Order: sequence, then structure tokens, then C-alpha cells
Amino acid sequence: MKRSDRKDMLITFSSAFAFLVYEVFLSRFFSVILDYNFVFLTISLATLGIGLGGFLAYKSSGFVFRNRNEWLGLFAILLIISVLTIYVLPYQNIWFYSAVALLPFFAGGSLLAAIMQGQRENIRTIYFFDLAGAGIGAVFLYG
Repeated sequence: MKRSDRKDMLITFSSAFAFLVYEVFLSRFFSVILDYNFVFLTISLATLGIGLGGFLAYKSSGFVFRNRNEWLGLFAILLIISVLTIYVLPYQNIWFYSAVALLPFFAGGSLLAAIMQGQRENIRTIYFFDLAGAGIGAVFLYG
């Protein structure tokens, strides 16, 4: 197995873990700051962001995959900026929170989709690391 394959597996694992932790953070934050019925907005934002990111990765003709280190950095920076922005500016409107929360899902969705497209020959292993990262993230949060 090549070094780049192992790196992609690690990126996939850690991104899936971070996705789940961020999604639970958002749901808990929205339940405190917003009305209780907006908590389900978190799942919708995650689905929208990951879907749009996957579409970008598909249409970019391999640009995201070739620059996956930069996209990983962008994903990490957007996670940090998103959480800090939400904490620093509490009690904004729902549109503000939606826009801020969507950005990390978009960058991470692009990254994961690009890795899965670029690693077609190892898709079973990549998908295993995706599920393992999300599963361990769930155990980490609720265990």
C-alpha cells in the first residue's frame, strides 16, 4: 500500500470523526440558542453542505483531489472559524447561523468526495475508514 493511500485513509477517518463531532456541537448549540425545532436544521445543513461539496468535487475534474492537502487545511480552518464565530456572535438570526455552519460541511464534503473519487480502486477501504471515523466519533461523544 502506498503512502498516499494511507494518508487518504487517515484524512477520511479524521474528517468523518470531525463531521460527527461538529454536527453534534451544532445540534446542541442550536437547541440552546434557537427554538427547539431548529435543532433539525443541523442535519439538513450537513446534508446540503456535503452534497454541494460532492458536486463541486465531481465537477472540478480532479482539482480537489490533487489539492487535497490544501482542502484539508481549509476544512480545519473553517471548522475553527465557524465555531468561534458562533460563540463570539450569539443570538443572531437563523440565516446567519445557517451560512456559517454550512461552510465546513461544504469544504469537508468536497474533500471526502474527491478522495473517494480519486481512490476508486481502494473504495472499500476508504469507505471503511469513513464509517469507522463516524462510528468512533459517535462513541466518543456518547460513550
